[in-house]
Amino acid sequence: MLDKVILDADFCIKVGRFEGLPLLQEIIPVIASKAYIHRYVFEDEILIPQSAKAQVQRLIDMGQAELIDEASFNMAEKAIFLGTRDKLKRAMIGTVERGKNWGEALSLACAKTMGITIMMSDEVVCRV
Repeated sequence: MLDKVILDADFCIKVGRFEGLPLLQEIIPVIASKAYIHRYVFEDEILIPQSAKAQVQRLIDMGQAELIDEASFNMAEKAIFLGTRDKLKRAMIGTVERGKNWGEALSLACAKTMGITIMMSDEVVCRV
């Protein structure tokens, strides 16, 4: 079992899309002791299907997952987060925040800051 993972929106949407089958809710506790998801990803990217958002919410309610954002970090961690986020923003996105790849940039910056080496993505399980 992994200690900590970061959840990406596309992974949550694809695994959590099955109505009546809480696959996401069942898989995450088996894979990791704790899953983290950036607040932007949860609030702005996991919109439909509702079953995916509901399963992530249940994971949060059970203490199996936790929402994180810049406010989750102390001053030193926040400096690492912002520096990493800004580098990823320039490399992946350009000057625009929000939209394509913004959730991935935020999630990767959180992973770097927290020392998390696994990001659950729809592409592959990425080593950060």
